[in-house]
Amino acid sequence: MNINKTPTNISIVAFALIAIPILLTGCGQSKHQDSVEPKPGQTLFNFESDAELRQLKLNNALATLSHINHSQAAKIEFLSAHNHESMVEFVPTEKWNWSKFNAFGVALDISNSENSSVHLYVTVKDSHGSRHNRSFVVPANSSDKYVMELAGIDLNIETGIRSNPFSWQDKYKPIIWRYGSKNIDLTDVASISFKVIGVPENKILHFDNVELVEPKQIDQDYLVGLVDKYGQSTKIEFANKVSTDVELVKKSQQEIERLNKAANFDRSKFNGWKSGPKLPATGFYRVDKYQGKWTLVDPQGYLFYSNGIANVRMANTTTITGYDFDPTHIKPRDPSDLTPEDSIGLNTAPAKAWPTRKRTSDLRANMFTWLPEYDSTLGQYFGYRREVHSGVIEKGETFSFYQANLSRKYQMKDMDKVERTWRETTIKRMQNWGFTSFGNWIDPSFYDMAEYPYFANGWIIGDFKTVSSGNDYWSPLPDPFDPKFKTRAFITVEQIAKEVKNSPGVLVCLSIMKRVGDKWEATKVNMVSH
Repeated sequence: MNINKTPTNISIVAFALIAIPILLTGCGQSKHQDSVEPKPGQTLFNFESDAELRQLKLNNALATLSHINHSQAAKIEFLSAHNHESMVEFVPTEKWNWSKFNAFGVALDISNSENSSVHLYVTVKDSHGSRHNRSFVVPANSSDKYVMELAGIDLNIETGIRSNPFSWQDKYKPIIWRYGSKNIDLTDVASISFKVIGVPENKILHFDNVELVEPKQIDQDYLVGLVDKYGQSTKIEFANKVSTDVELVKKSQQEIERLNKAANFDRSKFNGWKSGPKLPATGFYRVDKYQGKWTLVDPQGYLFYSNGIANVRMANTTTITGYDFDPTHIKPRDPSDLTPEDSIGLNTAPAKAWPTRKRTSDLRANMFTWLPEYDSTLGQYFGYRREVHSGVIEKGETFSFYQANLSRKYQMKDMDKVERTWRETTIKRMQNWGFTSFGNWIDPSFYDMAEYPYFANGWIIGDFKTVSSGNDYWSPLPDPFDPKFKTRAFITVEQIAKEVKNSPGVLVCLSIMKRVGDKWEATKVNMVSH
């Protein structure tokens, strides 16, 4: 999907045809050369000797040689239980030169003998500091071949999708794209690293047969017909994939039956620790001290720990279709708007614009095998974006398969009834799954459901001055000394206060969030009581 963006805004939070690959690797050239050019038939690492193990750079990790799958491999223990980051870095004796190949990737075998999966963050870095970042999950009790594409047509095409479908037709599992530079300097590759981040237990993986491979065949239609009528991928099969409305309704009914069985958690009315210590009740969530330590406290006075899922909302469920309308029929954004374009809901184009509908991107339009007619029941889930964060087109029609599927599975045509049923089901899910609150960017329609805590949110939008952090993927930081910023900040906070209506469910009143790499970071947090 295309990712949407406003000019300047800061988020405020209240709280495989099978092809045999050709090996292209090499690592044993003269030490008089600056970099190592790959040679067919050689691997980068196969861990048949201790020498290769010594080429690994470790940070909060241990490495030993171990036999697995009838081969010797590098056994890496990520010491993540007591370290936020744990890493193994594959470093050549001399810089790698991989520039001769038009389409290739780094492939490797990874085995996980443990009973839990491992989420790995991967970085390929050149000597100039440019980083190519990807990530993937190694399933529990698995042994697979993985590949990360480092050169090819796909890395030079803008689709509006964060990580495109895999175009290679072969045996490898793709490592998906995250962020950074898609095209690093392949004449001077310095290292490949694998990280475990933010996991409260140690992880063990076996790495073997690190090599360069190129595809013998590419799926030329890998971006065509990607999405079926339910918004699902047509390219792969997966659990719970549906093919008819009947299946969708059945799965929904089965879920409701499960959710109606009350979960047995030790919770107060407001999800506090019911059998734990109790402080005076105030009717609102607050921060207070218990035995000399700060803690959240629920409205009834029970100690409270907040954990929940972010972005539970109807906004952001749409995708760009590749169609647009005569712009004279589209209402422009108001400079005084308080909500970013991607967070205002569907914003469907007016009926007078429909006769002017036309294709503006064959690439996007050809991704869909089905879209409804505007005058049909599901046509009400078309939307419009007057601006986007990035992608192949700058604006245009959108469609929400998510909301259309809600209408199908609840067997309702009225949008308000669909959303009301969705909210009720969502609350049951959160309670049944053990969450104590919603995370950030919750749909504002939940603000009235006072017994389930949430983080009310808003955005500071305006033409105030900004300061670059060096990583402004979403937006640069605001200049807090600019009077325009102060004015817009107060307007936004006042709007949030109107929306929450003094609800006891709101947890935290203010934090300023900024996107840093692949994480959101709070640059300032003010916790206040009511």
